[in-house]
Amino acid sequence: MFEVEQTVKYLKGAVQNPELTWNDYISENFDWKSTAVIITLPMVVVSIFVNYVLAKFVFTSSGLAHIYTGELFLKTMAFALVSYFVFSYILAFFSSKFGGEADYDNALAASSLSAVPGALGSALSSVPVVGWLISIVLSIYTLVLLYRCIPVFLKVPQHKRLFHFIVSVAVWIIIAGVLATVFGVSMLGGLES
Repeated sequence: MFEVEQTVKYLKGAVQNPELTWNDYISENFDWKSTAVIITLPMVVVSIFVNYVLAKFVFTSSGLAHIYTGELFLKTMAFALVSYFVFSYILAFFSSKFGGEADYDNALAASSLSAVPGALGSALSSVPVVGWLISIVLSIYTLVLLYRCIPVFLKVPQHKRLFHFIVSVAVWIIIAGVLATVFGVSMLGGLES
């Protein structure tokens, strides 16, 4: 069941106090469907919607207004949602190969909660002059949070965490390229040429 207060609590906590939020979230023992409803879906929808509105109606001089169509909006949303589910599978799969737990429920929680700053950056990426910089900085912070939360959610031993992270992200980049082609979007949010 979707509760706005619960979603706001976890999204806000993922930015303000990530470690406390991770521990709180994991203690609730949510399954992947609950995580999708509480965190992933609202985060993706709001982020892409805000970016769309900013690009299309607020910062129309940013150069994105003419390419950001309703079709691109829907394709980007579909790509982002599928991406979270596939990336979470990759995290869980490789977790078991590096001494952790192959727990898809926790992998989706880890990938979604760590991605909140990146989603915020994506939402603001169409802001002229500084949007791209905000997006890059918050995306890097998302990767740092993901690296830090892997032992919490997937129990990957500290000495294998770096290798798990590198392999998971490398495999993800390859698969994301294929998915972007299938959905007809750029991995950076624009149209494929």
